[in-house]
Amino acid sequence: AQFFPRSKRGQSFRHQSLLPDHYQSHPHYHSFTIMNLLFPIVSGSDLTQNDLATINEWRKMEFNTDIPISPKPDNEDWSNKFFFAKDPTGSILAFGTLRVTRVEFHQKTYSVFEFVSLVATVKGKGYGALLLNKIREYSIIHGKTLLGFCTSELIPFYLKAGLEVMPGDTDRFTFHKDQWSFPKESPGAAVFVSGEDGLIKEMKKHPEKIALVTRHKKN
Repeated sequence: AQFFPRSKRGQSFRHQSLLPDHYQSHPHYHSFTIMNLLFPIVSGSDLTQNDLATINEWRKMEFNTDIPISPKPDNEDWSNKFFFAKDPTGSILAFGTLRVTRVEFHQKTYSVFEFVSLVATVKGKGYGALLLNKIREYSIIHGKTLLGFCTSELIPFYLKAGLEVMPGDTDRFTFHKDQWSFPKESPGAAVFVSGEDGLIKEMKKHPEKIALVTRHKKN
């Protein structure tokens, strides 16, 4: 497993090194620190059977999907990064997936991070928000744009977590359809953290143009 690197001050990212102030005033904030939560990052190829079983069980409950995460050398699950919030016993409190996604916009191709399947297995404690902040930190450290697609009712959650909403909403992105895509899949609302690659800057500069997202392929 990979853990967040140390900050410039030599402090571990085990806790909230970049956590927004409004989360530090959250009523559960101090309990997070006392509980000594861990935030491992694991490639799909290194997932344990227990973690994989938990991920697939919760994905089925949360998203009503019968398509399991099944890491193999010839699929994207193998190289995707899986983020976890775990307690000291190793129990999963929240998890999410980060993958490299190709976005074509204005005659240029961008390689960005996309987060999917963010789930808190313990509800109402803020673990999902904490984990999302770790994913946000990771994208900032690597200088990549972070994208996520969600239903409109989830937008307040992502705004509170420090992400922005793409002006124009669902009209700004379309998914490339191929044999890996789901027939009824559509982008939904787009939330993001702007990266050094310049994608968001270009999309704001050209609001009339649409970005093509290619997913479900090994990167």
